Amino acid sequence: MYFAYYDDNGWGAPNGQSQQQFPSIVQSCVGPSLAALIDDSGIERLYAAWKGKTGDQGLYYTQYDGNGEWSEQGQPQLPIPYAQSSVGPSLAVFMGTLYAAWKGPTGDQGLYYAYYDGTEWSSEQEPPGPSYFPSPIGSSVGPSLAEFNGKLYAMWKGTNGDHRLWYASYDGAEWSKQATVPGNTGQEVMPC
Repeated sequence: MYFAYYDDNGWGAPNGQSQQQFPSIVQSCVGPSLAALIDDSGIERLYAAWKGKTGDQGLYYTQYDGNGEWSEQGQPQLPIPYAQSSVGPSLAVFMGTLYAAWKGPTGDQGLYYAYYDGTEWSSEQEPPGPSYFPSPIGSSVGPSLAEFNGKLYAMWKGTNGDHRLWYASYDGAEWSKQATVPGNTGQEVMPC
């Protein structure tokens, strides 16, 4: 996997390169997700999370210090118990906390999420359950996350054969009931 950044001079990477490779042997069969989080010391760090290469459904993460250095690939991977996905995670920051959400591994269309406080990951949260994703939900593709107007929003395509787009919001205490986006359909994505 590679990275680049955009500034007043256009796209680039450290040392004048057009792109730079992630540390160690980071590989993925789908692209990473990115989000920036300010830690307790006031330093902003960029986080990347991704699914492993073909045949590896583990979820991994790393952080960037802004000076050309990525941390080593997170080990253990995303939160314990072992997080897996056939399509990869989505990241967003909400109320000063980094959230990751993903669809389960091959054959599991459940949606999962966890959060990172800058020091450690929470336990993997699985719907249905109080204060988690609304129930019942599932996706053949996985969710996308974004903070908007003081809430964390998740949107996802339904399970196999359900091409509707669903969404819910989280206010920091509980998830809203899921609802569909009128007149919109999702798409199927082949897992890797």
